[in-house]
Amino acid sequence: TLARVGRLPASMAVLFIDLDGFKAVNESFGHAAGDEVLREVGRRLKAETRDGDSVARIGGDEFLLLLAEPGSHERAAALAQQALHALMAPYPLPGGSEVRLSCSLGIAVFPEHGPTSRLITHADAAMFAVKRTGGSTYAFFDPRMGLEGSDQLELQTDLRMAIDNGELSLYYQP
Repeated sequence: TLARVGRLPASMAVLFIDLDGFKAVNESFGHAAGDEVLREVGRRLKAETRDGDSVARIGGDEFLLLLAEPGSHERAAALAQQALHALMAPYPLPGGSEVRLSCSLGIAVFPEHGPTSRLITHADAAMFAVKRTGGSTYAFFDPRMGLEGSDQLELQTDLRMAIDNGELSLYYQP
């Protein structure tokens, strides 16, 4: 995608989507119903994309949208809002019942939110920030979000190594 769209601002966006409350579908209606809901989520997301965009289920109830050339943060937000709306429509289940779900969505835009190797991680961090606030919306990545995920683990490892190497001293003054 980068070879095609280049490295201009907002040349690519990654949307990380996690369904809110999906576990209850499997527990209440069975895994066959849950599988059908996941297939329908994929169809709905595909219907919201344009030529050149990609949709992928990355596991469980998590999906990625790769948006080529959204052009701006506003356009990426508009596409995120469309996806949220599409996924909130009722899902028919075997036996005539239906279920309604919402989702939490995180957005990372290249190159503003980091190198391509970090976009999925950053979109995931933004999605978790949405989950912590109750879900059913989207958020753009903010660098402070990174400290709550893998960066925090890296910092802990660095601090432990510093202690082992005698590079850290602790002083306490009441």
